[in-house]
Amino acid sequence: MWHLHAKLLAAEWAHGLPNVTDARLEIPTADRARRSDVLVTLSDGAQLALEPHCYARADGEWKQ
Repeated sequence: MWHLHAKLLAAEWAHGLPNVTDARLEIPTADRARRSDVLVTLSDGAQLALEPHCYARADGEWKQ
């Protein structure tokens, strides 16, 4: 349930940004090998995937 709620919040947050044209949940790659939790499309056509996770990480681990 947490993961679903996090994806919905991430998509809602992305939709509110000025350079975002779309944010959709559970979109597969063209070859269907992977699927992003939230696929964000920017006004210049660039795309990025948001993948919410919930677990403790030390500061140094974020750089890996």
